[in-house]
Amino acid sequence: MTSTVLVCPGPEQQGLTDATVPEQVQRVTVTARSSPLAALPAEVAAQVGPSAAGASGELLIVPTGATPAAGPSSRGSDADVVLEGAQGAVVQARGPLAAGVAATQVHLSLQEQSRGLEVTPCLPPAEESWLLAGGGQAGRLERLVLLNPGTDPVTATVTVLDRDRSPDPRDGADVVVPGGGRMVRLIDAGTERGSAPAVRVSTAGGPVAAFLADRWLQGSTDRGLELTTPTSPPARRQVIPGVVRAAGSDARTRVRVAVPGAEQAVVQIRALTRQGPVRLQQDVTLVSGGRTQDIEVSDLPPGRHGLEVSSDVDVVVAASAQTEPGAAGAGGLAWSPATPPLHGMAGLVLDGPAPEQTGRVLQLTAVQPAAAEVVVVDDDGSVRRRRIELTGQDTSEVALGQSSRDVWVRPLAGQVHAAVVWELTDPGGDLLAVAPLPGLPLLRPVTSVEPVLP
Repeated sequence: MTSTVLVCPGPEQQGLTDATVPEQVQRVTVTARSSPLAALPAEVAAQVGPSAAGASGELLIVPTGATPAAGPSSRGSDADVVLEGAQGAVVQARGPLAAGVAATQVHLSLQEQSRGLEVTPCLPPAEESWLLAGGGQAGRLERLVLLNPGTDPVTATVTVLDRDRSPDPRDGADVVVPGGGRMVRLIDAGTERGSAPAVRVSTAGGPVAAFLADRWLQGSTDRGLELTTPTSPPARRQVIPGVVRAAGSDARTRVRVAVPGAEQAVVQIRALTRQGPVRLQQDVTLVSGGRTQDIEVSDLPPGRHGLEVSSDVDVVVAASAQTEPGAAGAGGLAWSPATPPLHGMAGLVLDGPAPEQTGRVLQLTAVQPAAAEVVVVDDDGSVRRRRIELTGQDTSEVALGQSSRDVWVRPLAGQVHAAVVWELTDPGGDLLAVAPLPGLPLLRPVTSVEPVLP
């Protein structure tokens, strides 16, 4: 491992070229950190530890259009930046620090008409991404954020599947993302209530990082704000960790299913709870080929769960959760994408604005028996390690206190899926955020992209 490149979206509510759409002032915090040696596999730690030859490294965050500045050179140190305006950031890690590096973007606002909590992992660019979020309700807008960390322009083709119609092959819209550039585009989710967009981004000329923002402002009432990452590629079985069923009669949890192919999908959903699998009343649904459908899982028990979604054809899926509206009608919204099983290790930086009333929980989900080691690093540098055993068809949780600054997961056996759930209790309406744990590079480069160095 010599270098790693991760991409952070920046303030997603800023950067549209459409002057008719008002933009709100938004401020986000990005923090990057390399994992402690204790979280790395033993063979990797031996190659990148202090006793290894050439153990010095570099970790820095470069906002788009900015000039790189020197970063920390010791494992466990971090880099952070506050982004305001229409810009994202590229995380660059070189030398030993490139092994097991993670970065997280956090946005929190409790102000009226901009309320929301977003926790978004920074990701490597990809040549294909599927993103599910948004809806056709009045006042709901989806923004697609594309960033190109490379030096050459990349053409991204954006195709939208929806509930009410299948896309024509000619429907794909091409967006040219310049080298080192960032583009923000509105997604036309239709005008019918209940439309359920699923966005496919495919590229030519190189990979890009893609994120999808979902803002729901009903008149002047905040109904939710989310910035989600790509879901797992199309497959017949998908696992969604970190699915929340909030308390209250008006709280909602739904599963969005998109069928990329032309054949109808027979879809089954099963809840994977801490007590084991739970069959849902809505466990079998037919979804037309080339379309999407939202399935409300009204009998999902309150709490945090994993979901297993099975189909007879390839599908892409994600789950959404809405909190019970507060006294003024405001609420929270979170999307939980399906994730691939962890390989090597995964991690999430937990720094960022978080009031004391914010709860954070790591959730691990497995369909078959599995085991994982969880390493939590606190603000004082202390490291706590814990082995988690999953019997299969269940979930397990690890509470993350206010003093926890990052969490790392290393699978030991079986297939483990992981996400961190953030829950903020507020009189104006509770807020949610779900951050899936992305796999981290260890000894192989995550991408061949060379970042732009102005």
